[in-house]
Amino acid sequence: MFLSRVLCPNGRSALALRQGSEAALVRGDDDLAAFCQLSVEEGVPLEELLLRKGLGEPVDIAGLLAQGRVLCPLPGNTVILLPEGPGDHDAAPVLPPGKGLGVPVSGALEGGAALVLIVRRDGVARPIGWVQSQGVSDGTCGRWLSCGPELCLALPEGPGLGQARLFSDTARIAEFPIPGVEGGQTLPDLGPHPVGTVVLHRAARWLLRPRRDHEDSTVETRIAGLGLPLRNPLGGIADKAELRRPA
Repeated sequence: MFLSRVLCPNGRSALALRQGSEAALVRGDDDLAAFCQLSVEEGVPLEELLLRKGLGEPVDIAGLLAQGRVLCPLPGNTVILLPEGPGDHDAAPVLPPGKGLGVPVSGALEGGAALVLIVRRDGVARPIGWVQSQGVSDGTCGRWLSCGPELCLALPEGPGLGQARLFSDTARIAEFPIPGVEGGQTLPDLGPHPVGTVVLHRAARWLLRPRRDHEDSTVETRIAGLGLPLRNPLGGIADKAELRRPA
């Protein structure tokens, strides 16, 4: 089952669940952070909590994605990245699917599958699902990611094989496989972090160093078991100061 956060025609955000080709809005509250916290504190699967609310209006997630109305499916706009790499010491801003990533001046594009964890009141981080991610690691401006477009809520065996590619309207620039991820991974020991902190435990990562003339191209991550592919253009990045602002 897959979870999305979407923008409705009236401008409000809503949660949606998809199974197979059928998707529908979750009735009532759209506070994903509260649902996730309740899930990890009580040990109840997130999908069970959402289904208790009931499903309402059917929606077309792929259609909403094409319209730019799908938001990041994480319960927060900044995340802690594990395992840590250069530039990972601060929380990374997270952009919606389809948002421009820019072209890194002195860094690289990265992506892959990530296990999403939430920190409980006792300081232990517990998983709520898997997500695709891709973003920029730039030695000049820091690191930012795009995640989604869907959060996979139940995948104990881990994601399957995937494929990453960089393409434009006229050319296939780069394309390479992403290995699968074995289930039952050891959960990270985070040390002290605030309750509700969102952690991405990255796996099956890929890395690509683009050129400046790739600015009009699109990067895509597509991993079996993790829902609709994640695509982001390389142009049109958000304001750097806005990216660094805490959520």
